[in-house]
Amino acid sequence: MLKFVYDVAFSNNVEIIKIISYNKTIDVEIGIYKSMLSINLAPSNGNVDWKINFDFFAKKVKPYYAKSSSKVKIHSGYISEWEIARDDFFTTIESDEKLSKAIGNGLVVTGRSKGGGEASIIALDLVRNFTIPKDKVYVGMLEAPKVGNKEYKLSVEKYIPIEHLYWVRYGSDIVTMVVPFLFSPGNLIKFGKSFKPFSILDHALGCFDEEKLYKYVEKYDKEYV
Repeated sequence: MLKFVYDVAFSNNVEIIKIISYNKTIDVEIGIYKSMLSINLAPSNGNVDWKINFDFFAKKVKPYYAKSSSKVKIHSGYISEWEIARDDFFTTIESDEKLSKAIGNGLVVTGRSKGGGEASIIALDLVRNFTIPKDKVYVGMLEAPKVGNKEYKLSVEKYIPIEHLYWVRYGSDIVTMVVPFLFSPGNLIKFGKSFKPFSILDHALGCFDEEKLYKYVEKYDKEYV
């Protein structure tokens, strides 16, 4: 359900176990939601989100896990941030009894803005390295930029059901339209209306207007779940 990823994004009905900030670039809440492991990648208050989101010319790199023959490429800004935090993420999950049990029940990874761009990268890595029921994995890419090539999109959809990959755009949010020529896993879900070709205000509304967003979420889940 789409509600799952929004609940985690706004810390509703989540038992938060640990809050971590990595070099002021990734603010993370790790906890338990409906007995599943939850990871919330919150927007930062600094300029780093905008710098990475709009870095059109960042190198597209092959992720560390890919075979030499793989054609998968990911925006270097997002994958490099995950590489910095990855070992600590894994240690945090494996060393905590409640978290290690929860990931066996399912996984909800959600993020807004830059965090949404990183959500699919993190979810894919965890799914590849932990035993998680495939139908209990949910990824929220909320107001998120595109982060990988077409081969990356297909690789994520191979491991995680496409109907559980929620890429959401509010209005004409400009962030969801960058980086050019890249893709996001899942299908695009559009909320709200806008008469502009692109909007920064819509990005803020899509990230923070909780009351309005939940109305769209409820309508979506009634129609598609």
